[in-house]
Amino acid sequence: MLPIPKAVAERAATRYEVVGECWLSTYSVGSHNYAQVGWQVGGRNYMTLAHRAAWTHHNGVIPEGMTVDHFDHCNHKCVNPAHLRLLTNSQNARRNRPGLDYPLDWTCPKNHGVPRQGHRCPVCSNEYKRDWARRKREKV
Repeated sequence: MLPIPKAVAERAATRYEVVGECWLSTYSVGSHNYAQVGWQVGGRNYMTLAHRAAWTHHNGVIPEGMTVDHFDHCNHKCVNPAHLRLLTNSQNARRNRPGLDYPLDWTCPKNHGVPRQGHRCPVCSNEYKRDWARRKREKV
């Protein structure tokens, strides 16, 4: 991935309007509802999300395998560094799956004490599958 130029990062971090505690970027919003900022190098156009560029301005380069996340499902246009954090891609995907917004330190509600697999405790998942199969047999 092409690094975000310093001037682009600075523009993204400083062009916003304050709404409550959020700093909402004044850049255009893509179909994904995130503000985006672009630049040209050698006649080619490049684009990145404004909050990623703002993170780069305030904190430096985003490490490989990491993504910039908005705390508490803050507005997608927000570039306030206090509302942003680094997560691994898998942590971000797990956190943002609709209906399954588990905290990053999620543990099984039944305290089975085994490592989770994806979004579910494997013990709970097996119990659910057994119950489902039993209910299906009883219907027949």
